[in-house]
Amino acid sequence: MKVLYFLPIAAAALLSLCPARAQEPELLRFQQAAGDRSILFRGKAAERHSIPAEGHPYWSNSEFLTGDIVFEDRLYRDLPINIDVCVHRALVQLSAGWISISLAPAEVQSIRLDGHLYTGVGPEDTLPEGFYEVLGDGPDRVYKRVTKQLTTATEADRIYHYYSAQSAWYLRDREGRTTRVRNRYALLRAFPPERRRHIREQLRESSANRADVPFDLWCQAALRAAAL
Repeated sequence: MKVLYFLPIAAAALLSLCPARAQEPELLRFQQAAGDRSILFRGKAAERHSIPAEGHPYWSNSEFLTGDIVFEDRLYRDLPINIDVCVHRALVQLSAGWISISLAPAEVQSIRLDGHLYTGVGPEDTLPEGFYEVLGDGPDRVYKRVTKQLTTATEADRIYHYYSAQSAWYLRDREGRTTRVRNRYALLRAFPPERRRHIREQLRESSANRADVPFDLWCQAALRAAAL
């Protein structure tokens, strides 16, 4: 795990970037592409990462994939979407990748992309602001946050840049309590003792309980067990 201004503002930005002879066709293209989605495309232009580097600044995929986004409580389907986890902004492209616009986490209720569910969290939440993958669909859920930063290294007199990633997981239980969890033991300890025993019993014979199962998949299995 790889938006625009209101029409007058976006038009002004385009006019400043295009030669005079191309202004009218470019503005027409914008209006035609946005259509009834213009309310969605009102964020700021997406930040460009101009330094060549190994890897990419997105959640899990360098390509924009087709997905659905709920922006300010309105659903928009089948849009090219990605999540920039260097700046934690959701990115949406117009057709053919003509322009990419970013949306703040607080404005985005959900993103469904490549079989995964993400949500935006604003500054007023108990979770750190940003985008999270939502693991589980019951009353208890784990929220995973991926963050990347551009890192510089030197090797054999060569300076190169690469994107380094860090992940953090948080359990939000059915009572609304939020606890950061770093491993399986910490997740189980976040539940009350009686529920902890129940989860262990449910997982005892599960193939998801093997030591080589990735933590995300184990979290989902534990949350399913907690819902039983």
